[in-house]
Amino acid sequence: MPHVIIGHTSSDSVRVWVKGDASNTTCAVTLRPPPRGGQPASVRLVPDNDYTYVVVVHDLKPDVEYLVEATFSPSIKPVCGRIRTFKTLTAPDAAVPFSFVLSSCNLSIVSINDFLARLAATAGAALATSSLDIAPYRWRRPKSAVLQSVVRPLGKCALRLVAGAIQYATGLKQTGSAYLRSPFLKLAAVFESCVIDLPLPAKPTKPKREGSTADEYAQKLKDYPKDLETYAVDKRRLFIAVGDRVESSPGATGVVASMSDDEGKALRRLVITQVDGTFQPAAMLRRHVVEKGKFATRDLGLITRVRKGRAWYEPPSFFIHAGDQIYYDFPDPDRPPDHRAYRLAYREAWFEDDALRHLLAHWPHYMTLDDHEIADQFAQDFNPPNRDVVPGRYLDESLVAYRDYVHALNPGGEAKPNRPLWFTFERGATRFFVMDTRTRRWNSRADASGEIIDPEQMRALLVWLREHRTALKFVVTSVPFVAELSWTATEEKHDWYDPRRNSEQDKWTAPAFTAQREEIIEHIHRCRIEHLVFLTGDMHCCYHATMRIGKGATRYESTVVHELAGGPVNQLQLGRAAEFARHRKAQTTGEVDYDVTLERFHGDVSAVMHVKVDYVSSERIAARASHRDAGAAVVPEVEWNVIRTLTDPGPEGWLVDEAKPTRDGNPATPPAIKSGEAVMSGRISFARRREPRDLVTWP
Repeated sequence: MPHVIIGHTSSDSVRVWVKGDASNTTCAVTLRPPPRGGQPASVRLVPDNDYTYVVVVHDLKPDVEYLVEATFSPSIKPVCGRIRTFKTLTAPDAAVPFSFVLSSCNLSIVSINDFLARLAATAGAALATSSLDIAPYRWRRPKSAVLQSVVRPLGKCALRLVAGAIQYATGLKQTGSAYLRSPFLKLAAVFESCVIDLPLPAKPTKPKREGSTADEYAQKLKDYPKDLETYAVDKRRLFIAVGDRVESSPGATGVVASMSDDEGKALRRLVITQVDGTFQPAAMLRRHVVEKGKFATRDLGLITRVRKGRAWYEPPSFFIHAGDQIYYDFPDPDRPPDHRAYRLAYREAWFEDDALRHLLAHWPHYMTLDDHEIADQFAQDFNPPNRDVVPGRYLDESLVAYRDYVHALNPGGEAKPNRPLWFTFERGATRFFVMDTRTRRWNSRADASGEIIDPEQMRALLVWLREHRTALKFVVTSVPFVAELSWTATEEKHDWYDPRRNSEQDKWTAPAFTAQREEIIEHIHRCRIEHLVFLTGDMHCCYHATMRIGKGATRYESTVVHELAGGPVNQLQLGRAAEFARHRKAQTTGEVDYDVTLERFHGDVSAVMHVKVDYVSSERIAARASHRDAGAAVVPEVEWNVIRTLTDPGPEGWLVDEAKPTRDGNPATPPAIKSGEAVMSGRISFARRREPRDLVTWP
């Protein structure tokens, strides 16, 4: 099946990633409205890079929404996506507000689904094999002890051969939709949805005696159970579940993200996301079903009301994925490296999840990698889980797929074997540096301490920080830079499926990488770097941490660096606050003092972080802060909210509060919209420097 992903998008260009297959080897990308320079030419898809290609479209207009259609030959129906180009005001580096979503650690529902199927199949095979060991008198047939002695070993051998052959051939992977809800279904609904009301059959009430004769009342009592049974049958015919695809005339489609029934009002309310087309009242709503291997539809009822669902948060300009897009080593940590298997892992994680496939095609995405795109705890000198393979083989095989599927989306992500995987991009006055902290790392070197990034990337990072000293900057790192780990807690923690290795020694705070971390800290202090925020993942939790560099409390005597952790978007193992140090003071070898504080923490559920960048006038800041940035017309601010991805607040959470007119007929101000499901939120204000007295007791 062909696919589309939206990559790097600027104010006048976009990278459109397309994937065909052996049956679809030509692709034509069309944008509507058309670009000023005309539509791009058709491209040929070849098997060398798994039928993938990146079409770069230029000459687009700023702040315009474009429909993207990729038509694969000989297929007829196009694969659709959507983009909105970035705003450009007075200059390319204008202070333009925007927002983005930060996530990491996507243990795909497809992988979990297949893992559960493997457990069930293993248990079933074991039970079938053990049943052959029952006592002779319990056998149904054959009754002969001689025949039983023959059937027993042959049956065990046959069961093992059949089970092994099926597992080898298919991996026990399951067809159809996963048993679990996709976290990306909730995420898509948070930003765009509609709410649909449908009629339900009225539930019969128990008859009352008043106003009826004895015979009439007896007949009502006799009919009441039949009415209940009829009601139950009618309601079963209207069965629908979260994740089901629905459609209505004239050609509108969508996916159910949330639902509830109000039997008192005989009403069913559905939250629909991934909407294509327009749902209209009085149209028949139908549910997609599969019957005898063929697609069919079931009528659910006539739509009585349609409302646009409120967006809980500002729709993001793009998504940042800070590593672990796939888990190649789950559930097989000893899985040998093969670029074809890596490619398959991306296809299963991204495209067999309908909600994620929609998300990838309807927003721009920036990605970096961490260890699970290669192998757990990968480094150039790590101990491979498969002892027959050298570390370089893991890296070479994984990067073939990574460059085709991931890095091609990023700016300058042409699939050249020796091109670095780190990159930069801008959004107006805001700068981004996306690091590669995995492929070049050495946990130890014969001639020096370990390296988490290579010298070339280190030089580029330091130059970039100095060039954009006063601009708002985000540095994306797949492992935490600012937050300090609590070694007492982490020494007791091991990966749940591989207790041989401790995963906490691969962060920036690990002893092997102290020299490089301190080099960056000293550079920030020496060059007076301001407005710096690190974005990270990996730890299966969300948090806000700060690092105060320097002793003084004035502007240039100390600098506060922030770190936001987004994710995991979907995980089984969640982070704990005990894994972090609440507050720690230290000094670099160059005698630069710094102290780290874990300001906020959330690790209870899978979640992502919505980050909003704004530029506020100095006068507005001065009204609510004790310090004002002298000489600055505007001051950057960063507001963040944690969004849970696996919860269902019910359709009422998506309803827009409607204003009721006042007595004189004038429209009233709508009630304040509730904050949705922001389980944790905060604001980073750079107008005021944090001083020691700002530290408060952490609950």
